Amino acid sequence: SYISHNGRGYFEDGVQFDSSGEVLDSYEEGSWTPTVLDGNGSNYTVSKDANQTIYRRIGDMVFIFYNITRTENGSKTGILYIPSSSLPYSVTYGIGASGQFWVDHSSPSAGLGDIVGGHHNVGTGGIYWVKPTDKSGIGQASTRYLEHGQWSYGRPIYGSFCYRTS
Repeated sequence: SYISHNGRGYFEDGVQFDSSGEVLDSYEEGSWTPTVLDGNGSNYTVSKDANQTIYRRIGDMVFIFYNITRTENGSKTGILYIPSSSLPYSVTYGIGASGQFWVDHSSPSAGLGDIVGGHHNVGTGGIYWVKPTDKSGIGQASTRYLEHGQWSYGRPIYGSFCYRTS
């Protein structure tokens, strides 16, 4: 049924576009605050750009966009990841997700080159940054997932990915 309130129209049961029975019943957008953990499950300090760290849900698909900067200056170890619990909606198990990211090292030092074109491995436990190549930009990556020492202090990661929710 259609409801009008303050000049806006709402459909209580969603919007159906044809006779297929499929209904678009969810739309939402907003900002989110990602949590990043290290290989030991310890918090990894990051800051976010509030204007660029957003999500949009359309039906059962969630689209994530982010710009986060490493502010962690402590000794952390291992693989870095975003726990699924910090996402705006739960991840549906067994559903593939896609996206890309760029680790911006600015003026790379200590052999760290920008990591461009990586993929997000999204699962119910977390979102991992999968590296495409080694520091030279060609060949196999030295490690499969982004680790603490491969993200420079004070530098951002820009990325986006999508996943399915229930």
